[in-house]
Amino acid sequence: RAPQEIRHRQDSVIRRRRDASFLSLLYGSGLRRAEAVALELADLDQITGQLRVRQGKGRKPRPVSLPASALPSLQDWLQVRGDEPGPLFSAVIKNGRLVREPDGRLQGLSGSAAWAICKERGRKAGIQPLAPHDLRRSWTGDLLEAGVDLATVQKMAGHASVSTTGRYDRRDHAVQLKAAGQLQVPYVLPEN
Repeated sequence: RAPQEIRHRQDSVIRRRRDASFLSLLYGSGLRRAEAVALELADLDQITGQLRVRQGKGRKPRPVSLPASALPSLQDWLQVRGDEPGPLFSAVIKNGRLVREPDGRLQGLSGSAAWAICKERGRKAGIQPLAPHDLRRSWTGDLLEAGVDLATVQKMAGHASVSTTGRYDRRDHAVQLKAAGQLQVPYVLPEN
């Protein structure tokens, strides 16, 4: 009975590492669900945190920079996953082993698995169930609130139009007032 309990805990640890890493990557990169599950290990530079999105929306490749704070969770997952070529994120079966295709390659996560991770982890955190796109929306809004300009966030998100990025802007009128206060209008009182 004790070995079974140990296996169950290992499974929980492995899944938690994978899920934490996956959620960190979604929020830290603003990737779309399909972009995140399509990542291969070779698409990640583990030192710089650079990702290569090979086929974003509209089949457009783009580089994506992860914040340094997202790297520890990825490194924890990669300790379990190992360094063999294949999908960055793989399915994990109940005994804690990584799922493999019939030819022995790691099996990647599906889009529905990404949804399941978000839903399960949101439920366990006691918050409203998350959707993968909620993390993208939060990433975009948080960058804008941090003062990153709209055009830069547009490029980072892989949006074709700045108006698409603008829909994620949740800043209120106070931010506009603060921005307006940063301008100095030159005026000299005219002499009579």
